[in-house]
Amino acid sequence: MNFFAFLRQSLSPEERFYTLSDELSIYYFVGKPCPVRFPLLDMVAKNEQYQREIITDLEIHNVKYVVVDLKSFYFQIDGYSNELRAPLVFEYVRAHYEQYLNIDGQLIFARRSG
Repeated sequence: MNFFAFLRQSLSPEERFYTLSDELSIYYFVGKPCPVRFPLLDMVAKNEQYQREIITDLEIHNVKYVVVDLKSFYFQIDGYSNELRAPLVFEYVRAHYEQYLNIDGQLIFARRSG
């Protein structure tokens, strides 16, 4: 099963996913809207208020999976990873999600139960 097929088949109509890779076409290919106001993490670089808004959106929009592509081209443009741009978001993901699968080089983190 490829990455897009996994997300399409694993998410119910009311469930969402979020990508930390800045690859927005994933939402199109999976057929789901981005669950947060700031889909690109460079939009919230070092702005704690906007990062906290992303965290709130992840909580209220039933985000089941968070996707990370550590080899993404976007990490290499200016030498800053998205983790450096939005440390609060990554901290939240580490605390509330656990690595679930690696499909096609995409790390998929699932929301922890409980």
